[in-house]
Amino acid sequence: MPDAEADRWVVASAFATAMATVAAAAVGWWAGREQPGLSLPSAERTVSQRATASGHGQSVQVGGNQYSPHTASFASADSGLGQVEQEAEVSDDASVTQVGGDQYKGAEDDEQQSRR
Repeated sequence: MPDAEADRWVVASAFATAMATVAAAAVGWWAGREQPGLSLPSAERTVSQRATASGHGQSVQVGGNQYSPHTASFASADSGLGQVEQEAEVSDDASVTQVGGDQYKGAEDDEQQSRR
């Protein structure tokens, strides 16, 4: 350590600056390693669905997201839907499924789809 009082302050200030830089770098690294969260849909969006099916045709329309059981935990409770308009024309043995928001489907839904 230097003998003069002014020299001691210079050394102490340099050491404090170096330690503050190391601490800031560590905090910056830690904050930068966080993974970004899921992007949420816009606060207000409009969904307009129109479908026409005939014969043995099928139409499935989902205005939000489709989740399987293993991804449903990541889903937002509020899908951010604003106005929802749905219109369908069906004839013969056709079927139309319209979901204005999010649809959660389980394994049994996949089995039913494959049997049709």
